[in-house]
Amino acid sequence: MPALLEILEQEHSDMRRLLDLIKTEADTARTPDLDLLHEIVEYCLAYPDQYHHPKEDLIYAALRRHDPEGTGAIDDIVAEHRELAVATKEMATVLEVARAGREGTCRDLRVMLRSFVRSYRDHMRKEDQEFFPYASCTLSPEEWADLADEIVDPTDPLMRAKAGESLDELLARNRAG
Repeated sequence: MPALLEILEQEHSDMRRLLDLIKTEADTARTPDLDLLHEIVEYCLAYPDQYHHPKEDLIYAALRRHDPEGTGAIDDIVAEHRELAVATKEMATVLEVARAGREGTCRDLRVMLRSFVRSYRDHMRKEDQEFFPYASCTLSPEEWADLADEIVDPTDPLMRAKAGESLDELLARNRAG
């Protein structure tokens, strides 16, 4: 498997762990941990939307060059990246309202959180099961090397812990709290 796909699959695995946290908060009988949710959403605004999805978009552009006529499914995935970015921004706004103490936002927030988790999981499932295997078989080693050269990717601030709290620390803090 190309190294870039290994990185993307690891990032999906990490994201699933965050989605599990969001789902737990959405399903809890108590008031959701708004500070934890805020941290997760801020992370989603900073890393997946700005770095992870653009990496995938480079792969999809390379796949389009192989089959310009059969790009409908790829276009759908790229559109989902934009939709997820909008959903993340909307969730950030609702969280800010909830953190400010406005009444009535908790129920709406729970619905939005569940929808966000479902959308993200469905999106990643399509990529993991359909597009990554297709890309792995379709693109040449030279194309993978060219893609790797194009990527500007800082250390993932949450998952790789160079720029703050790691995912494992966040999970441990959530379990303790």
